[in-house]
Amino acid sequence: MGLTPLTLWIACLLAVRNQRILAAHQARQDDSARRAAAGLPPRTRRRKRTTLAGLAAGPP
Repeated sequence: MGLTPLTLWIACLLAVRNQRILAAHQARQDDSARRAAAGLPPRTRRRKRTTLAGLAAGPP
């Protein structure tokens, strides 16, 4: 494998990844619009990281 085939492979890989990201974003936008039409608030994502205050407080 040379530089050219690797570059083309990576370009295709990034294009496919970007298409998946765009599809997921569009699905979230459609869901938010559907929920807004039904009078519901948009979904929010759950926080994954622990805050400093949570770490200082100790175990629950």
